[in-house]
Amino acid sequence: MPVRAGFLNLFVYLEGERRAMGWENGIIEVRGLGRKMPVADAQRILENDPAALSAGVLLRPLSQDHLLPTAAYVGGPAEIAYHAQIGPSYAHFGIPRPVVVPRPSVTLVEPAQARALEADEISLPDLQSDPQGMLSRWARQDYPEVDAAFGGARKAIEKEMAAVEEILGALDPTLKAAADSARGRALHQVETLQEKAMRALKKRDQSRADRLRRTRDALMPGGSFQERGLGLVNLLARHGVAVVEDIGQRIDPFARGHQVIFL
Repeated sequence: MPVRAGFLNLFVYLEGERRAMGWENGIIEVRGLGRKMPVADAQRILENDPAALSAGVLLRPLSQDHLLPTAAYVGGPAEIAYHAQIGPSYAHFGIPRPVVVPRPSVTLVEPAQARALEADEISLPDLQSDPQGMLSRWARQDYPEVDAAFGGARKAIEKEMAAVEEILGALDPTLKAAADSARGRALHQVETLQEKAMRALKKRDQSRADRLRRTRDALMPGGSFQERGLGLVNLLARHGVAVVEDIGQRIDPFARGHQVIFL
């Protein structure tokens, strides 16, 4: 998180809204209201109405660990990044710093999804890429003659138009640029036609495209890990609460990297 100069990472509730507080030349400013107050006034608010002040994301761990000392903190990537930024602040305020432990990161693969991965010969990292790009790659692999035909057409245009450009350039140098422009337009038409051909080929195997969509939505929704977009409710509805114990037995809570568990 970027740390901006003069930003206190502290908020105050005024006029029914949570307002950020800034610091400049020994004076505290309530952002958005243009209201300024001496430090003593902020201290009085803290003493008389502590609930009127709210810690920002970087100050919150310090506040929590001051009120409830913590031996270890289990957090995700963002939370651990915050702790890396505020490490020296613990010593500054005399607060014991907890041990920061990364939480496990897991992808749960159900049998149907495992079969889809095997059938299409794809891996989890493949699902992070653009699905349309993957469908285009499959279409080129399944219909290599189409790709070869368009490649040959481009080479022929390049070769023949290069000869035309050379001849015209010798006759009239002003026509050389026109010939080059005509070559570019011709190649553009070929590219446009190839894109239309790829769209048509991808539609021919709609069942495979639908399977890829379902698999990606289940294992890598939006190109991100399951934990960023899915909950356990659907999984519990399909497998029952016993699946929680199964995951607990198979997960490594201290693994450094991402884990994949096949259910």
